[in-house]
Amino acid sequence: MAPDLPRDAPPVRRRTVYYLSGFDPRGARFYHQLYQAEAALQAPVNGCSYTVSGRRNAGAQVTEWSVSAQCGDHATETRYAFLRWDDLVRDHWPGTTLDVIAALPAFYRRYAANGALGRSQRSAPRAFWTLLTPLLYGLLTVLVAALAAGGAGWLATRGLGFPLLGVAVGLAVAAGVLKAALNGAERLRLFWLCRILLFVLRWGLARPEPLDQRWAMFANRIQADLTTDPQGPPDEVLIVGHSVGVMAAVAVADAWLALQGAKPSPAVKLLTLGGVNPMLGFVPEAGWFRDQLTRVGQSGMPWLDCTAPTDPLCYALVDPFVACGLSVPDRPGYRLKSARFDKMFSPADYAHLQRDAFRIHFQYLMSTRLAVENDFFSLTAGPRALPVTDRPAQARA
Repeated sequence: MAPDLPRDAPPVRRRTVYYLSGFDPRGARFYHQLYQAEAALQAPVNGCSYTVSGRRNAGAQVTEWSVSAQCGDHATETRYAFLRWDDLVRDHWPGTTLDVIAALPAFYRRYAANGALGRSQRSAPRAFWTLLTPLLYGLLTVLVAALAAGGAGWLATRGLGFPLLGVAVGLAVAAGVLKAALNGAERLRLFWLCRILLFVLRWGLARPEPLDQRWAMFANRIQADLTTDPQGPPDEVLIVGHSVGVMAAVAVADAWLALQGAKPSPAVKLLTLGGVNPMLGFVPEAGWFRDQLTRVGQSGMPWLDCTAPTDPLCYALVDPFVACGLSVPDRPGYRLKSARFDKMFSPADYAHLQRDAFRIHFQYLMSTRLAVENDFFSLTAGPRALPVTDRPAQARA
């Protein structure tokens, strides 16, 4: 059954979505296919129909597709603009697994020494353990390899009486354990996680100029679209960020706000999903990002910030302003909400979903088994405007 609109709320007939992916080298093709496939799965659950067009190049670093939704008596047309920065992701993607492993000790030393690791532990214990997972996995691998090598070498030496052969057997066993551990880390996508950690710290320390240039370009594109659309401004404009893309979305929103000569249009809203804002905000050198957060929070821009307690790859229900020590008592547009994945699935399906950290981290963008009001397709393609007046969820500092 298609959801009813709130009383006195006009339906959204035209919408534009500007989407920023996380730290992901996969580009518009992957995300278009994901949207198309998951919208088809969501349609019977919602009682709606979604028609997703093919993708098209829409200018510098922008790929677009359209979504036509019919929910009951309400028809909504959405222009979905995928803002590409996957080329910059690849520029910051360490080339080999050995490069990643070699860079990790410096990351942990720096992130611990500057207090960011401790602040993560206090604000989001589950995210803290996620940060430590590669380190703990590596230490456990070394320990198991050493014990297995020592045991195998001792048995070989005792049984055959040749110490050098025992050493060779021990080294071979250690190599086997390390290879199995590397394969396991790839399956668990730990090296992808490591690349994210390394990138966010580098972003906070160095603030690469190409990133700022890209965010400014996207802000200019949004402003140009708003002022040149022959049909006039759409009913709703969403700047959407997922995962590390949440920080990018904040930066784009801040750059767009700087282009406004007066109070920004309330039709332009920020939707952030599975965010890790504190991970960047905790870096002492990233004062520029804390300034961006402050300006967006104070602007009154409607902002719905959704995270899920069962998502270990986000800072779940952590108010980024409070966590980052920002004095922004008045944030009229900001709302922190739980994504409530538990309401989207049966208990059995939900238990299965939680077994894969990366899968549940992408649930924000995927279909649900049960009808809810906050699935990705209702938010980005349906007739409801983004809910920004609900009571905010209780946040943790």
